[in-house]
Amino acid sequence: MRKFISLMTAMLASLVFGIGFMSAAHAQSADQILASPKVDDIYAARLDHFSEYSFGDEGGSAYGLLRVIRVTDAEVVVVTEDAAWPEKKGALDDLKGDFSDITWDFDEEISIKRSELASLKRQGLILNARRLSPAQIKEYLN
Repeated sequence: MRKFISLMTAMLASLVFGIGFMSAAHAQSADQILASPKVDDIYAARLDHFSEYSFGDEGGSAYGLLRVIRVTDAEVVVVTEDAAWPEKKGALDDLKGDFSDITWDFDEEISIKRSELASLKRQGLILNARRLSPAQIKEYLN
C-alpha cells in the first residue's frame, strides 16, 4: 500500500510539474510579442509618449494600456485606454488583469512603426506586452 501511495504521489507531482512547464513554454515574452504583433495584443506603456491627449498632471508621466487594433507590414495601430496611472506599476498591474473595467478610446488611432517596437521597449516607453488567447479576447475585449 505504501508503494502505491508513493507511486501515486510521484505521478501527481510529475503531472503538476508538467502542466506548469507546458504553461511556461506557451507563454510568450514581451520581446517575442513585439517581434510579431497581432491584433488585440495589449501593451503596458507610457501613454503620454504616444498620445496627443493629456492624461493628467502637466509635465508628469502617464502610464496605461495600448491595444493593437490593426497590423500591417510596416506598422501597428493602437488605441489607448481612457485613463492613466502616474506610476508604471498601475499599468503593469492592469496588464495582468482581465480588462473588464478598461474602456478603450477608439477616437485616437496611433500608428507605431513595427521596426521601432523593440527600441521603444528598450527605452522603457513600452513596459511589457501580453497576448490573449482567443477565449480571453472573446471574454475581455468584445
